[in-house]
Amino acid sequence: MPQLPEDDREEILSTCHRALPIAGSLSDLFYGRLFSLCPEYRSLFPEDPKERLQHLVAQLSRAQAAVEAGTPFALDTVSACVQTPRPQAIRRDADESLLWALEQILGSGFGAGGQAAFSQLLSDPDASAASDASSDAAASAASSSSDADARRHSMEATLRTG
Repeated sequence: MPQLPEDDREEILSTCHRALPIAGSLSDLFYGRLFSLCPEYRSLFPEDPKERLQHLVAQLSRAQAAVEAGTPFALDTVSACVQTPRPQAIRRDADESLLWALEQILGSGFGAGGQAAFSQLLSDPDASAASDASSDAAASAASSSSDADARRHSMEATLRTG
């Protein structure tokens, strides 16, 4: 992962600083969104919400520490996933759900700049270090929104006709 620009570092640190004290609510929003968009993922994660919360807090804390230290770090939104290997589709949906949850819980304090900066941390931690994690995460975040919308519209249509 390339070195983060100072503005992005500040956005990420600010986001973590504000999100960690309210991680319980963030976790509820994050997993609620993920499981409402993709109910089939629920069985791939721990049943206990406290365990899922612990995974999310650990990832945000590691991200904060890595950014403070200037060391590379890829935030793994599916660290709580019990299935290995983790399909890329789950990661894309989880990344989009986390960005959505951060926007919901932090409001205007997590605008386009915060999303762009935080998206740089979202990448496949199993990917080779030589890959450009930032561009992969940005592309994933951009495409996952339309993928999730398509699934949601399909589910709504099924509910209306079924």
